[in-house]
Amino acid sequence: MRKFIHLLMILLIIIPLVLLAGCWGPKEVTVSVLVQESGPNSPPHSKWIWNVVSLAADEWNSEPMNKIKIKLDKVEHPSTPEGIKNTYNNVIKGKKPVAILGSPYSNVVFTLMEDIAESKIPYLTAATNEKITKSGNKAVFRVVTHDKTACKIAIKYVVNVLEKKKLAVLYTDNVFGQGAKDSIVEVASEMGGRVVKSLPYKPGGDKVDVRNQIEELKETDAEFLLIWPDVGEGVPILAQIKEKQYTIPFMVRNGILNLYADNLFAEIHNDSYLSLDFFRTAENMEWVVKVETKYGKDHVHFIPAAYYDGANILFNAIKSVSGKITPNSVREQLRKITYSGVLGDYRFDENGDSLKSSFIVQIKEERPELVKIEISE
Repeated sequence: MRKFIHLLMILLIIIPLVLLAGCWGPKEVTVSVLVQESGPNSPPHSKWIWNVVSLAADEWNSEPMNKIKIKLDKVEHPSTPEGIKNTYNNVIKGKKPVAILGSPYSNVVFTLMEDIAESKIPYLTAATNEKITKSGNKAVFRVVTHDKTACKIAIKYVVNVLEKKKLAVLYTDNVFGQGAKDSIVEVASEMGGRVVKSLPYKPGGDKVDVRNQIEELKETDAEFLLIWPDVGEGVPILAQIKEKQYTIPFMVRNGILNLYADNLFAEIHNDSYLSLDFFRTAENMEWVVKVETKYGKDHVHFIPAAYYDGANILFNAIKSVSGKITPNSVREQLRKITYSGVLGDYRFDENGDSLKSSFIVQIKEERPELVKIEISE
């Protein structure tokens, strides 16, 4: 009997300590990172996203004050719509993440819109098509400036500051480029400009060929060319503009991975511009050095910056949950959060948009120079 009482007393001491350790000790939550499957023809986005999100999670988990630890779940999806949907639904049923850092491709997000709305699991993305957050889907959160806002900023500068009214558009022929072209046509008309010619081209990464389109543009009376390429297409387009001796002033929207590559802007005239989500400044140089040192120069542009910011926004939202951490409670905190990141100051509006800014950069003496950071109202 005495042994039984002694054992009972020990249990009465140990059990509360175990329970308290469970309450006060670190909690672990799962965040899934949904990227396109790797392979010889895969885009580099998957590597960039996974690396910077992993960096953000490692930094977060190493901070003693962060009692909630992040467990990342990397999930690769195929490129087919059926494969994308199947992968997503397997993730939410099997891994049960509290949130997902998803694809930067607009077509992938559109494929998943109904599934995201049904699951209500927060889905953070750097996809830029305006319609993504105009759909009423309250689980989608965008961590970059969307196309229409970027168009407003670019065209406002071209029409009002540079006083160029007749515009031409050269755009990559996919959901991203088509959405941007539609926004440019609409916004140009609203601001007193006019699109006199819009030409699509076949997406091709660093193998893209727009020589025929440039020849066609030469026959127009356009005063200014807006180029809306996909990531990696900007450099060959610049080379072909020089090759074809097309001297019209232009503005390129993102699309160039390394703005400081040797001879990139050689022979490019000084009245040409870039519209960028990311540009090196004193404010973000610490991040630039850290990421460039760890992963290389190809990681220093807007997509890695957006997902690094997105990961930290999400982790802070998770930390802010006062009760049980669920997709619903995380989604509610994302609606309230403010965060200053690499790309700027974030605060999600009712549609799930946050950033409304662009860097306007001018090519001067064959080097990119910041003109201004423009914020759309």
